[in-house]
Amino acid sequence: MSNFDHEQRLSVHVALNNCLVISDVMGECLTSGRMWKPLLLFIPLRLGIHDINVTYFEPLKKCFELVQCAGVIGGRPDLGKLLFKRN
Repeated sequence: MSNFDHEQRLSVHVALNNCLVISDVMGECLTSGRMWKPLLLFIPLRLGIHDINVTYFEPLKKCFELVQCAGVIGGRPDLGKLLFKRN
């Protein structure tokens, strides 16, 4: 939706099929005046079948330590969970 709102100051991109195409992101984030717009990047991942695999606990904690990390969204169909990072 943000692509159709020219007054929007935020670019939103979803990395589909675990692929991030840098040229697509650059095209979305650069304005006509060659100014950079902030980017909210969604990277869909499966971290387990029924529960989060314990292998991902430490890397997920490290992601929350990044200043650039906004948080994590996940869950199951009809049971969504949203975790935001605290500063």
